[in-house]
Amino acid sequence: MLDYVLRKPAEEVKAKTIADMLGIDPRSVNRYLDVLRGGS
Repeated sequence: MLDYVLRKPAEEVKAKTIADMLGIDPRSVNRYLDVLRGGS
């Protein structure tokens, strides 16, 4: 997921797209992105 985000810095990162690529729930992707942004 981090690799995808780093490759698309100027694009809006869509949790659904990442979730589909990884085969996980979009809510999990949103949580991971929150952590990467420094959220708790």
